[in-house]
Formats: sequence, structure tokens, C-alpha cells
Amino acid sequence: MHSLVLYCDEPLWRPASLVRLAGVLQDTGLAGSQKDGEGLVFAAGEHFLSLVTFLGCAPQISLTEDDAVHGQPVCRIRLHDYRAVQLLESQSAPALRCSRCRSPQLRPSEPDYSQQLSCPACGESSPLFRFDWRRSAAFGRCFVEIENVFPHEAVPADRLMAALELLSGCSWDYFYLSH
Repeated sequence: MHSLVLYCDEPLWRPASLVRLAGVLQDTGLAGSQKDGEGLVFAAGEHFLSLVTFLGCAPQISLTEDDAVHGQPVCRIRLHDYRAVQLLESQSAPALRCSRCRSPQLRPSEPDYSQQLSCPACGESSPLFRFDWRRSAAFGRCFVEIENVFPHEAVPADRLMAALELLSGCSWDYFYLSH
């Protein structure tokens, strides 16, 4: 499965209530009704296609089971909430890069978001979560996963990211997850 995942730039941030986060996603129109018996999973909302910009000439997407052709997966929104900071990363995550000089870095075998790393090329020192994971991973306690979006096929609209920033008081970013 492939997904577009939204996350807060501050890895420790987590909403006081997932109901409030879900409400923001529903108010913007990204998320529709909650799927029965599936936890924090929502159907695509009425403004989904204006809040997620699909790139390319003819993307194949289904927003409902009725639209799905030949078992094609349906885009859904899933909320992830963790008590401690987690690293979500694609199976084929590319090399980590220095956020200052862009040189490749060695990925620690057991990455911790607050672990300080120094770039051997430029000497920049910063916590691991500040390094460039090349849109293939991120640290956080809360994630908004938009399921069944292939890597680099779509990006979130500024309006969606602004709504999440208003809720959290922090900027948001995105990456692609393949698992």
C-alpha cells in the first residue's frame, strides 16, 4: 500500500483530542464520514480533490467503493496517534541528507528523533528529525495518512496545511509511505 502522510514539524505535538483533529479534517472537506468499525478511518470528503492535488495527466483514483474499478483501492483518511514519538518510513527509504549542504548521511541503526548528528561534510549539527529524509520518512506522535496515493503522485494543498497549522500552532509537511 502507498500513502501520502501529513505530519507536524514538531515531533512531540499531539492533539489534545483526536476528535478535534478529525473535526478540522471534516470541516475542510478532506475527510467525510467515519468508517464503521475501522477505528480512526474516514471516507474522502466533498473537497478531497481540491485539498489533495494529483499530479500527472490522468491519475487513477477512487474515492468510494462504487467508483473503484476491478478492485482498485479507495482513497481513505486514517489518523495515527502514538504516546511516544515514532519514525514512520517507507520500506525503500533513500539516503538521509544534511538539511544544510545536502550531502548523504549515515542513517543510525536505531534512530531517535532527538539524537544529535553532525554532518561530516559541513559540520552542521542538528537533531535527527531536522535532517532531510527526502519525503520518505518523518518523526511524530500524530500523522494523517491519505491511503492509496502513490509516491510523488499528489501533494497537499496549502489550504489544508494552513488548517492543520492553525490547529497545532506549528507548520506541517508531508512524505510518502510505501509499506
